[in-house]
Amino acid sequence: MASLQQWEVPLDQLSELQIRALRYWQDLKGDREMPEAKEFELMKLPTAALRMTLLVDVLSEGEDFNYRFWGSGFWDYMGYDLTGKTVSGHIMPEAIRPSILSAFRKVYRERREIAMVSKLIRGDSNAIGFQQIIRYPLMSPEGEVSQIFSHIEFLHDQFEAQKFYEEIAVGNI
Repeated sequence: MASLQQWEVPLDQLSELQIRALRYWQDLKGDREMPEAKEFELMKLPTAALRMTLLVDVLSEGEDFNYRFWGSGFWDYMGYDLTGKTVSGHIMPEAIRPSILSAFRKVYRERREIAMVSKLIRGDSNAIGFQQIIRYPLMSPEGEVSQIFSHIEFLHDQFEAQKFYEEIAVGNI
């Protein structure tokens, strides 16, 4: 059965590419709590980051989220495109939906950037995958979180990813 576990990690655990995307968001934000969605331009992210970037619209005050942009690199890992679909209605296994909603809702509620590591077990194959994720809120002109963009990196070295996961699991990070 598929499952997804996620843990918040410090921002200093991000990759160099994720740090470059973080700097873009921080530059847009300036002294404000977060930048406005209308200021954010996907094409200003590092080119290598675009393939693994998601942009969701917040629906019903954070009850659901609609995928506005689904980077082309996800096709290689997931085998589908969720552009235009909601988290509650997407084709991923039901078992992982609560974790995805929880992660987006955390960013929505806390109104801040959040870095995470996730451990994904895929269906009957029990294949384990690890991801390093950072999610950022973007606000409407009224000051509400209206969009969240995420940059995800799949960790290819399973042994290093497993070591990182074990450190998180025992609270070393």
